[in-house]
Amino acid sequence: MIAKLRMIQSSLVLAVVLLWGATIAVAGEASPPAPYEVKDSPLPHGNNGIAARYPGDAGIERDPAVVFHDDFESGDLSKWTPGWRFDRARITQEVAHSGKHAMQWAVTLSQGDDGGNMAVKLAPGLDVCFYRVYCRLPENFEPRRMHGWSITATTPGVSPLGGAGIRPTGKDKFTLTLDNPHNNLSLYTYYPEMPGKWGASYRTEFSLHKGKWQAVELMLKANQPGHRDGEIAVWLDGKLLGHWAGFRYRDVPELKINMVHLVLYLHAGNPAGSYTMFHDDVVVATKYIGPMAPKK
Repeated sequence: MIAKLRMIQSSLVLAVVLLWGATIAVAGEASPPAPYEVKDSPLPHGNNGIAARYPGDAGIERDPAVVFHDDFESGDLSKWTPGWRFDRARITQEVAHSGKHAMQWAVTLSQGDDGGNMAVKLAPGLDVCFYRVYCRLPENFEPRRMHGWSITATTPGVSPLGGAGIRPTGKDKFTLTLDNPHNNLSLYTYYPEMPGKWGASYRTEFSLHKGKWQAVELMLKANQPGHRDGEIAVWLDGKLLGHWAGFRYRDVPELKINMVHLVLYLHAGNPAGSYTMFHDDVVVATKYIGPMAPKK
């Protein structure tokens, strides 16, 4: 009788173990929920941001929510950390959004990928970042494919914009990049649960007008570790073009947004020739910035 009870007990334990193992296996096989577009977004838009309180952006750098500002009126790029092919960056007086100076990328594409990158470090790091850049594209700006400016979070020793095709782990990095502003502007993001090898692209139906200054603002919000509540968004001249949520960007709270980049990256498949792009009135903040308010 005792032996029979022990056999029944062993069978019950084995059944529980097998059931528990099956549950874990099923959970491991389940695909994570995909990020989704937020309809009727609650995010601010138009002239309802920080810039509305500072006509012409005068004094905007003193706002408590602003962590970086550069109008390039210093006549140099001393606020920026040089990156890949920094020699393609220059200060120009040819055209400016406000003041007398702007920043210009000047790239001659012959063979292979080309472009340039410069960055600003955001210490000690942010959980949410708004990044507004005024951009002007020449009338003849027609690359087939390009990457633009970025917001990144990395740990020491990890390249913020390198490592193409490598899936983030949740502890090393996550990134958000503006792609193809001249042709159906899109957001390109690397995160642990991205569906493919090369990152995920979230496309809008909008493009920048050539020969005109326009304000492009990106938002990257890190998730709370253990939750899929990360978000991305993009505005053009204060119009919200797209807002997506449900991202798991990180698994540890110490992985924070710690750099923004001004980038012009041209892929080798683009036609050979000269490419240029202008930037001005850059602001980085922890709240929505919005377009520059007119000077009074």
